[in-house]
Amino acid sequence: MAPLVLNGSANTIGGLAVGGISSTKAIAAAAMPSESIIQVKSFTKTDPFTTTSTSLVDVTDLTISLTMTVATNKVLVTVSLGMMGMVTAGQGCEVALMRGSTLLALGDSAGSRTRVTAALCGDVNHETSPGIITYLDTPGTGTHAYKIQMATQDSGTATINQRGDDADGASYQRASSTITVMEVVA
Repeated sequence: MAPLVLNGSANTIGGLAVGGISSTKAIAAAAMPSESIIQVKSFTKTDPFTTTSTSLVDVTDLTISLTMTVATNKVLVTVSLGMMGMVTAGQGCEVALMRGSTLLALGDSAGSRTRVTAALCGDVNHETSPGIITYLDTPGTGTHAYKIQMATQDSGTATINQRGDDADGASYQRASSTITVMEVVA
């Protein structure tokens, strides 16, 4: 039996009994069974980001676009924030998942409370924590940009991928954050 040979530059698989799989024998995205993942895009941010803005601002590089292959499909968005934090006790790091200019996965409205996707509010200076966001979106046809925005509560400093009191020393960590989008057959 001949070994299987994957040729990424030619997009072929050789060594099969019948001579490989051509594009005419591949399963089209529209024919995949429900809940199949047919497209994945991901980006990992390894550098830190800080803001003193009390309004949501884009986190540099935590943006990714996906062009839908079928308008009725869904998009599973996962975000892993390796470290989010703040400089001053009693302040907060507020995080929002966005599709374009639309806020996604927000907490319920309650009085004048700020609605966000995730937050870290602590009683200790330089407190940090990882953050995980998972959201199943139904964006419709076209190309959609998903991104993370961040703000600080009141007059503090919010951070991603580093401690609020960052310095050059073994006890001062750096982390990475990843945004991944997957098109899921409806």
